Amino acid sequence: MPGLGHCYDGRPLRGAALFFAHFLFLAVLIISGVGLAYIAAAVLLLRPLIAWSASRAARTAGPPKPGRLRAILAFYVSGLILGFFLRWLVFPAVEVVGESMEPSLRDGDVAFADRYLHRLCPLSSGQVVVLDYPRVPGGRLVKRVAAVGGGEFSWDDRKTAVPPGQVFVLSDNRSRGPDSRFFGPIAVSAVKFRLLSVFWSWDRKTGRVRWNRIGLRI
Repeated sequence: MPGLGHCYDGRPLRGAALFFAHFLFLAVLIISGVGLAYIAAAVLLLRPLIAWSASRAARTAGPPKPGRLRAILAFYVSGLILGFFLRWLVFPAVEVVGESMEPSLRDGDVAFADRYLHRLCPLSSGQVVVLDYPRVPGGRLVKRVAAVGGGEFSWDDRKTAVPPGQVFVLSDNRSRGPDSRFFGPIAVSAVKFRLLSVFWSWDRKTGRVRWNRIGLRI
């Protein structure tokens, strides 16, 4: 684990800094939307360097002392807290159910989602988002932003005004699933997540993993 050797060497602050910097770097890669191959390459490049640095620190540490054991324990606890923070609060997983977003997203796709960072910049056309279903309390929908507020959107020879602070969303598979053609534009505040990339995919009918979809940028 990044930074553990430094904690063993009695340098918990340096170990914690290395640990958080490592996962912050990976988080930035996920947000940027680069492919899974680039993330894997970054991990394969960083881990040997971190392991080499940790081994150097550990070789000079000698037998573990009580203070070092406490530092290691605190290191693991901080890792659990960071993992919970990233997994549940910042980058939760969203599973796609149904065929309304085919062919770009398929039933059984599981994607990383951005819970907060997308709110720092305006939504734009083409982004895939998770939103509150306005007609079903507690329901959620996965849709693509087709138009943002302040203009008009044309569909099926019709024009719909999109008020400021709202977005018009559509299903990629127009024959499946409700979207703004039926319930109208929705408030930006109803958008809860922005999908980033698929990290797991499986066919519900056969139970087989769709390996070719893992790492797909959304």
